[in-house]
Amino acid sequence: MALFKLALVLFLIFLFLKFKLDLGLTMLAGSVFSAILFRMTPFNFLKSLVDAILEPSTIELVGIVLLILILGNILRKKGSMEKLVSSLQNLIPFPRLVLVLPSSIMGLLPMPGGALFSAPMLEATSEKFILSPERKTFLNFWFRHTWEYIWPLYPGLVMTAVLWKMPVQELIRAWFPATILAITIGAIYIFITIPRIRMGWNNNKKMESLLFLLSSLWEIIIVIILTFFLNVPILLSMGVITFISLILLKINLKEKIKLVLKSISFKTALLLISVMVFKKILQNSNIFDDISGSMNFHGIFSFLSLFLLPFIIGFLTGMNQAYVGIAFPILTPLIGSQSPNLTLLLFSYMSGFIGTFFSPSHFCLSLSAQYFKANFREVLKIMFLPAFSLLFIVFIFCLLRVRL
Repeated sequence: MALFKLALVLFLIFLFLKFKLDLGLTMLAGSVFSAILFRMTPFNFLKSLVDAILEPSTIELVGIVLLILILGNILRKKGSMEKLVSSLQNLIPFPRLVLVLPSSIMGLLPMPGGALFSAPMLEATSEKFILSPERKTFLNFWFRHTWEYIWPLYPGLVMTAVLWKMPVQELIRAWFPATILAITIGAIYIFITIPRIRMGWNNNKKMESLLFLLSSLWEIIIVIILTFFLNVPILLSMGVITFISLILLKINLKEKIKLVLKSISFKTALLLISVMVFKKILQNSNIFDDISGSMNFHGIFSFLSLFLLPFIIGFLTGMNQAYVGIAFPILTPLIGSQSPNLTLLLFSYMSGFIGTFFSPSHFCLSLSAQYFKANFREVLKIMFLPAFSLLFIVFIFCLLRVRL
């Protein structure tokens, strides 16, 4: 019954997306519909709504994303994106690599709404290519997320290691091929769908171009140092650097105020809040417990359970930590408690991860689509073949190596 109700919620969400309703309003409608289906009282619904809005993580998220938008417009105003493209073109003679390199590099830095850092960069590097908003969204999203199987700054990977009491280095060594496979699939997509173009390359100005590149992105570099090396809260580091960058911007006060006001997107704030409300409603409705109880862990259904439970939770929440924290303890009997089968663990982890690839709740995806003004459903169509090709190859590998 829980799965049927969940299917109705997902159907409503995709129906609204089909008719091009705003994504934030769609998620808000999904929250209301979920509350009705799961028989949540009006009081509990309103309490969940208020709790989600006033939760410190929600306030921090909205603040970070709005600061990213302001900083992005500051960088654009002072010509940093043009400098970035020019420098990369002089350093690297492969335009299609230059196209996705910023997204890939920024993917090493997990942060809320981090895809908005690389989106303006990809917008700049794609100027010479003829790319639809949907393709830009896909490229920004895909290449940002190729590192999550091996990069220890991602909480989902660390949580998985902690759950099974193993060194995170052991997971990284075992799962390294998954990152290579993800990059390869992304590269194949580029070579098949994006025509090669010729661009000027100056081999004599490498050092000059490198310094030019660093100077054009000093704000982002300092945010990275403050946040990841000095442990300064990201909201504080973003606020300080954005303020300094705004002060140094060579325009008058009136234009600075106009730039800030233009950067503040109420549509983006609504999307972020709506997603957090949706998650809170699902959490308080106990839907995850109901889904877990309906899973079958025997015989031919074992692989289905390893896929379906993390996939559904990943899709609903858009968060790696959610499917790791909820699904993995339940799947421990299949994966192994004392010495887990790392191949099965990878398949289950990737199933949840692929679930987030199609989730409107995944901020990197929804914010990228909003930034590029892409049709969300069309983005998912592009995502389908690469994402499930990745999962299918890992599934075949599991079949060859594991007996359940």
